[in-house]
Amino acid sequence: MITDGAYIVAVSEADASYANIIGVINRKPEDPDGYCYRLRADTLEWELVEIPPAQDTDPTAEEILNIIMGVSE
Repeated sequence: MITDGAYIVAVSEADASYANIIGVINRKPEDPDGYCYRLRADTLEWELVEIPPAQDTDPTAEEILNIIMGVSE
């Protein structure tokens, strides 16, 4: 099993609990708008997580240069 912090991101057939985890994955609830369910590694329970808003625009060349140079506005 591969985790990203507290959540499962991948599982291998070689894992002893593979069948159990796949059973839980097959019963995943439907994600509501703006949220997603992530499977906790410690409890094998689905946790509702808010999806961060997408960035509206890419930073400009000037903003990137300021970040690199450590200049705060």
